[in-house]
Amino acid sequence: MRSFSVVSLLALCTMLGMNPQTTGVQALSTPQAVHYTFDKARAGGVTGSINVVYDSPLSPNVSITTDIDMRALNMTQVLAVYPGCAPHIQEYKWYLVVNDVGVVPLVGFLDVCDLIDPSDVWTPEDTSSTPRCNATTSRNVNLSGQLGRLIVQNNGRISQSWTNVPFPSYAQVTPRWSMVLHAVCGDSSPPVVCARVDFELRATNSHHQVHRKEAHGIVGVAAFVLASSLLLFLS
Repeated sequence: MRSFSVVSLLALCTMLGMNPQTTGVQALSTPQAVHYTFDKARAGGVTGSINVVYDSPLSPNVSITTDIDMRALNMTQVLAVYPGCAPHIQEYKWYLVVNDVGVVPLVGFLDVCDLIDPSDVWTPEDTSSTPRCNATTSRNVNLSGQLGRLIVQNNGRISQSWTNVPFPSYAQVTPRWSMVLHAVCGDSSPPVVCARVDFELRATNSHHQVHRKEAHGIVGVAAFVLASSLLLFLS
């Protein structure tokens, strides 16, 4: 019988519609991004987003970047409700919040964002552990206690980043998640703005992409095994 080379095997794999270099585990490690966006019209003039990137859907750690423009924040309304705040707020505490009131995320300004139960806020003390945040435990995660406060720069923007951050897994993301910013005003920290998770438009699509890649990887491995068996039979 004719002996087949590795080149022949690769050619047969190509005929079967697979790339041996892109099958298997690689398809399961695609980074997934979840964005929490501030709506200028509803968030008192604040724009920008907080971006959370998972190395993979099952990763317990994430990278977080903030790109928030606070220059147009309606301080007239803020000071009318919270007169103890300075005219230019320099620091914010921030929380990952699950909206228990409805099926949509919090997005808005002032009292709209005031739904955090102080008795149900988890502040990570050991940042090497995975946050125990899901539908049956803590509803809110104190990110400022874990990563520090958000600082407004001289240009009116918040631009900070963190890597290898323990965070609720990608599989736990729901359309009810929000990021809420509380102004640091002396001894008080009232809620000012909140950003909605862009789950339906981006994260859901990412879930579908992962599922398609997982399926492609499984089919690819099966085809590779079939091709190998066929070549051994013909050798």
